[in-house]
Amino acid sequence: MKTLMLSCLTALTLSSSIALAADPAIGVWETGLDEGRYSHVKIEQCGGKMCGTLLRLFEEDGTPVNDGNIGKTILWDMTPKPGGKYRDGKFWRVFDGKTYNGKMDMLGSQLKVSGCVMFICAGQKWNRTE
Repeated sequence: MKTLMLSCLTALTLSSSIALAADPAIGVWETGLDEGRYSHVKIEQCGGKMCGTLLRLFEEDGTPVNDGNIGKTILWDMTPKPGGKYRDGKFWRVFDGKTYNGKMDMLGSQLKVSGCVMFICAGQKWNRTE
């Protein structure tokens, strides 16, 4: 009986790990240029939603920058939807400090991110680095 319970628990743990790894947005993404800088953002699952943390920030020429925002959560509450879509989330923009209502869409190996605050909208295509 103990062996059966242990086997079931192991199978459940493995299937959960496979489900988490299967989400195509999980990983490290390089953003597009914004105000002459770009960044690396680590996206992972946070509960049933996706969130992202600023890992690294660079000048356009690749020089690393540490402006005190490294480690900050810059996207949160992205709800996975069918077809590689993520909705109802928020983005915090490093360069203006504003929070935008956002969404993400997988486009092959790229992640299209877009967000709006009031009537101002912007978007970028991010490339996977890890």
